[in-house]
Amino acid sequence: MIVGVVAGFRAGGRLAAAHDAPRAAVAAARRSDRVLAVVAARLARQQAFAQVWPGGVQGKRQGRLHPALREALTHRFRQEHHGVLIAQMLAHIDFLEASIVETSQRVEVLLRPVAATVELVMTIPGVGRRVAEVLIAEVGLDMTVFPTAGHLASWAGICPGNNSSGGKHRPGRTRHGSMWLRIALTEAAHVAARGKGTYLAAHHAQIRGRRGTQKAIGATRHDILIAYYHIVRDNVPYQDLGPDWNTRRRSTEQQTRRLVRQLERLGVNVTIESMS
Repeated sequence: MIVGVVAGFRAGGRLAAAHDAPRAAVAAARRSDRVLAVVAARLARQQAFAQVWPGGVQGKRQGRLHPALREALTHRFRQEHHGVLIAQMLAHIDFLEASIVETSQRVEVLLRPVAATVELVMTIPGVGRRVAEVLIAEVGLDMTVFPTAGHLASWAGICPGNNSSGGKHRPGRTRHGSMWLRIALTEAAHVAARGKGTYLAAHHAQIRGRRGTQKAIGATRHDILIAYYHIVRDNVPYQDLGPDWNTRRRSTEQQTRRLVRQLERLGVNVTIESMS
C-alpha cells in the first residue's frame, strides 16, 4: 500500500510536469517508480516519514536516499497530508501482521491433536508446515469418503479432464476445485521440482521435456495429492520411489513379466529360457 501511494505521488507530479514531454520520458519516469517505492517502503518500516525528514529531504538521511526518491519528495511530501496517510497505512500493516500471528497461533492450537499426522504429511518433498495445514484444512483427515486416490484427485480438480466421444479423445479441462488447495499444491510442486534425487523431481523433469512446464507442474500436484491420500489413510510416512523409477518400471524383467501375463490371459503356457 505504501508502495502504491508513494509511487502515485511521484508519478502524478512527474506526469503533470511532463505533460508535453515525449512519450519515452514519461515511460522512463514510470519505470523508476519501482526503485523509489522499494526504498520508501524500507525507510517507512523503520520509522514514520515525518520523523525521517523532520526538516525536509535536506535532513541527516539525505546521503542514504536514492536520487529518484529525493527528487520525488522534494517540495512534494507534506507531513500534514502525506505523513498522515503513510502513518495510517503503517498502522494497517501492523494490524494485518498481528492478525496473521494470532490466526497462526489459533491454527497451531487446533492441530495439536493431529500433530503426528501433520509431521507425516510434511515428509512429502516440497510440503512444509503451511502447505500441510492447507491440505488438512481443505481435504480433511477422513479418507473413507474417497474410495480411491483417483476419486480424491477428481474431487479436488487435480487431474486431467475427460473429453471423449465416438472413440476419439480430445483435450479436456479440469473441473473447478478448491482454489486454496490448488495454490498450496502448486507451491509445493515448484519446490519438489527443484529437488534432487527424488521421484517427484524425476517425474517432473520427464514430463517437462515432453509437454512443457505447466503440464509437469500439474502432474506433480497430482503426485503430491495422491501421496497425501495414502499417508493419511495408512498413517505412514512418505515412501519415495527414487529417481530411477522409470528405468525400473521399464526394466527387462518387468517387461518380460508383463508379456507373460498377457500370453497367459490368452490361454498360452509360456516357458522362459535365457539366451545367454
